[in-house]
Amino acid sequence: MCAGLWTGSPESWSPESWEYLSPDGATESEAYCVYDGQQGGWVNLGGGRHAGLWTGSAESWIDLNPADASQSSVLGMHDGQLVGNAYVGGVQHASLWTGSGDLWVDLNLNPAGAGQSIAWSVYDGQQAGHAYVDDVWHAGVWTGSAESWVDLHEFLPSEFTWSAARGIWNDGVSTYVAGLGYNATAGREEALMWVIPEPATRPTLDGLIELINQLDDDVLSDELKTSLIAKVGAARRQSTKENIRAGVNILEAFQAQVEAQRGKKIADETAALLIEYAENLITQLLAELPEGEICLSWP
Repeated sequence: MCAGLWTGSPESWSPESWEYLSPDGATESEAYCVYDGQQGGWVNLGGGRHAGLWTGSAESWIDLNPADASQSSVLGMHDGQLVGNAYVGGVQHASLWTGSGDLWVDLNLNPAGAGQSIAWSVYDGQQAGHAYVDDVWHAGVWTGSAESWVDLHEFLPSEFTWSAARGIWNDGVSTYVAGLGYNATAGREEALMWVIPEPATRPTLDGLIELINQLDDDVLSDELKTSLIAKVGAARRQSTKENIRAGVNILEAFQAQVEAQRGKKIADETAALLIEYAENLITQLLAELPEGEICLSWP
């Protein structure tokens, strides 16, 4: 078994489009992943599998096997990060390499009670894989350290006796983790996906102004933008003066103006977004009122 690299499309395949990646002296090799002109996998030089990185040719191979590991593999890569496993003291550890591979970070969860672990995929600084906890494989995600591990198995119904994560992706709103689990009731392995919302960002008056400015002209006219931003600016000035009730009243007027233009000059979904953001700000401001004080609504 030898690692190889193809370029082009399946239809355009030819012997010339295939690149032999196995370096001199290797008894076997395998490439698992590719990103931005680099390929990750492993090479056996006779003493076990060594994690490695190619940049398109057999001669470019770099040995990433950690000094204290008997063998290792790269299984996933994205934007300067490589993930996989390494065997240290006979125990399989989920592992993360960054940059050129000179820095190796051990993601094993043994300190938290995991017997072994493996990372299969990485995207935008998050890693997905599974760890052996209480004699059962548990799918999970990391953000660069053993302590950051989140056990995704805990979110599955009780009929799933084990789980594993194989892929991860983030669209800026949520993180999507794909994998599988064993459904003991059905007696089979089943495909799974976890959807993890990003932590909510605390709304701010400046954030509402930025949101309005980011809307395209065909979504919100410059004239309407100016009017809405003026209201938010007034609310900000009042709130800065610790006149919270006046700030809330102005935000309610903002909501009323948006509602009046819903379906006319403002699309329904855009109006809903602006009204919800303003409502979150109002809730936040009301929470800052001294106990016992109330806020009168805009007339």
